This record gives sequence, structure tokens and C-alpha cells, in this order.
Amino acid sequence: MRAVWKGAFFMIELIKKEIHMNRQRGTAVSQLTLDDDFIVPDALDDAVQILLSDGEVQIENSRIQGEKVLIRGKLVFRVLYRRESGGLQAMGGEIPFEETVNVPELSERDYTQIVWNIEDLNITMIHSRKLSAKGRKAASMRRLPRTSRRTMRGCKS
Repeated sequence: MRAVWKGAFFMIELIKKEIHMNRQRGTAVSQLTLDDDFIVPDALDDAVQILLSDGEVQIENSRIQGEKVLIRGKLVFRVLYRRESGGLQAMGGEIPFEETVNVPELSERDYTQIVWNIEDLNITMIHSRKLSAKGRKAASMRRLPRTSRRTMRGCKS
């Protein structure tokens, strides 16, 4: 591009840059219930009472397969309990899962954004050496098609 100013010529070069954008085009929701029993390891003391429990969902892998998304992950939990001999003890565990979520109009080129919420996590004592962990979680998945645009970033003279 050329610009004229007071009789002098200036050369201006436009700097263009390709930008990629993702726009939300659809959502899907899924619920999953997990249930497993855990033995208190021999290295830990017997449990008398569960005081606190907490957990989180960790996604290990997600893969688009047609109009479905295969999600692999685990529910990781931690427990604080009172020992039989007095004092506190902590232990943790994990429940692996594999879930398939249907997402209409999904293509292999789309990106997906997955948000997990633990709706309910209940850890109870079966007896002093065995715990039961039950969790219900909900997944919200967004379909984000990728689009590209060429824009002007600046200019050089």
C-alpha cells in the first residue's frame, strides 16, 4: 500500500496474521454414578469415624469418535478419619471411569470443552478396615468448531 504526504512517497507494508477462533455451537450433558469399596491399607490404623471427605474429577483422555466423545478419567478422593488409637489419619483412593457422551453435529475437527461437577460424594465406613465411596458427577460438554480469519495486525513503513 502506498500513501502520499506533502509530496513525499512512503511505502507501507501491512502485517497480516492468521487467527483461530472457537465458537460454541452446542452443548451436551451427562451424569455418571461411581461406586466402589476400599480396604484401609495394613500400614494405616483402623478407622473409627470419618471426619472429612473431598474429591475431584481428573480427565486423563478424551477422544472424538463420530458424534460421540469418549472420556477416560478418574474420581480422586481423600478421607480424614479418627483412628482407633486416637489421633487422625488420612487416606485417599481413586475410581477410574470411561464414559461416552453423544454430541449432535460433532465433527473430528471440532474442539470439545468438558466441565465436570461432583454433585454428590458420599464416603462411609462399612467396618473399621473397609470404606465405601459413592459419587455422582455431571459433565457439561461444549462443541467448539474452529474457524480461521486473516486480519491486519499492524503496518510497517
